[in-house]
Amino acid sequence: LSLPTTSTSLFHVDSIPVSIPDEMDHQLPPQSTASVLLLCGLPASGKSTFVRTIIDLHEQQRSCTNGQEGHGDGNKNACKNSESGLARIVSRFDKIFRVDYDSITEQELTLCNDKNDDSQDQDAGLGVNNTSFGSNDLEAWRNSRVRALETLKDALTTHFADNSKKSSLLIIMDDNFHLRSMRRDVYRSCQEILAMPLPLSTQPRIGFSTAYFSTPLEVCL
Repeated sequence: LSLPTTSTSLFHVDSIPVSIPDEMDHQLPPQSTASVLLLCGLPASGKSTFVRTIIDLHEQQRSCTNGQEGHGDGNKNACKNSESGLARIVSRFDKIFRVDYDSITEQELTLCNDKNDDSQDQDAGLGVNNTSFGSNDLEAWRNSRVRALETLKDALTTHFADNSKKSSLLIIMDDNFHLRSMRRDVYRSCQEILAMPLPLSTQPRIGFSTAYFSTPLEVCL
């Protein structure tokens, strides 16, 4: 289950199913589904705002479904807004999960700084001037790429491991993804999940979509 191919003045979305070689296909009826959405665009192009909009719409829909639409005009308007085009797409998913690369990188940078504090103190005591620009930042960035993919695979594995009911999951990968290799790494991670040994009662499906934000550079600056 993937987001449909669509376009607006700010972004367009390309969608394809994640496929695996025929010999790895378990040929079982589909159960739970997931869609992985990559956000590709310049910093400050509106990607995180787009994610928050999707999450807010999903929360509004859950509130309306639970019968809370009658509590005040604000909630009534929110339920009315949940009938928009984007909201109808969001309504296809039972759960939405965000992988925020910026947050992961900040956490990794803190770890790198703490780990390197002692070595820097030792260099200073020996009279060594360590002026390697951005060494911690580079290490944190590399670690964050690995950790983000692990988070994606953990989320997919947990989702498909629950055989109690059929459900749909949207995972939003919030990053720039300016290199094709970055997007390919995410796709291959999805392939790894599909190739894993699965319970006989389920055959997962994963949709793979990329939203390209074309916000003008002067707006991002």
